[in-house]
Amino acid sequence: MSARRHSIADNFDRNTRRPGFSGKRAGRLSEHRAVWAPGVKNRTQAALYINKRIEEHALALDAGKVLDLGCGTGATLIDLAKARDARYSGLTLSRTRKQAADEHILRQGLQEKIRIFEGDFRDPKVFRLFPDHDLMYAVESTSGLPEEADIAPLVAESLVPGRRMILCDYMLKDGEKSLPPKDRSLLRTLREYGYAPGIRSARDWIGSFEDAGLETIAAEDFTGWLRVSPFLSVTAGAVSLFAGKIRLFRAETLAGKTALSSMLRRGSMQYRFLVFQKSRESA
Repeated sequence: MSARRHSIADNFDRNTRRPGFSGKRAGRLSEHRAVWAPGVKNRTQAALYINKRIEEHALALDAGKVLDLGCGTGATLIDLAKARDARYSGLTLSRTRKQAADEHILRQGLQEKIRIFEGDFRDPKVFRLFPDHDLMYAVESTSGLPEEADIAPLVAESLVPGRRMILCDYMLKDGEKSLPPKDRSLLRTLREYGYAPGIRSARDWIGSFEDAGLETIAAEDFTGWLRVSPFLSVTAGAVSLFAGKIRLFRAETLAGKTALSSMLRRGSMQYRFLVFQKSRESA
């Protein structure tokens, strides 16, 4: 088990102990980026936008088995389970988040529909415990993978032919080598303090899944619908220096957030929604 895996799991555990992630409020809040798409009228709708888009694919597929790769406290699974009947499973690295999700699922009376598991979805032995799924999705969880990790073959193996994988995350606009010096510095900060070693471009992800035999059926860019804090963007350098000096958890987390905000505003980072489908001929 790598030190990086520990740091990501520990980061999740510590964040989950904050108010809003535990107790009666656990699972009510979307853990995803708020997306102010056309037609979105308020903060609640923006926070739930990604969940609604995933729900659209579940409905289109009439998905009977759904897997959330990096489910956190289970907010998306809970929304989906309330909307339609199916068998829902979630994987999280964090024992604390699993416990929080289990508690909220029980309070919602959804324990017959949703099961949460603690595990690392880049581990083939773990992934293969979840065969024959109609829909899989990973929202803001793949950036925490190691740079060399490739989950596409595991997804292809576990999907039913004709079914889909959704990947929604922060992605580089272009390859890392094309970044100007300022953005390379911000990317280093994001990877070190944002617990995001695996951030890569949409082109890289598309290539990986297509190499695994899946077809890209949607590649949307939601970056223009985000509301990015200008304060976080302009303080990126100072916060990074501060985090490097004292190595406090909150300072390190803020350094990662400021670097991400700065890259989004500079245009070197995007927030993408990719959908892949397994060929029906794969049966």
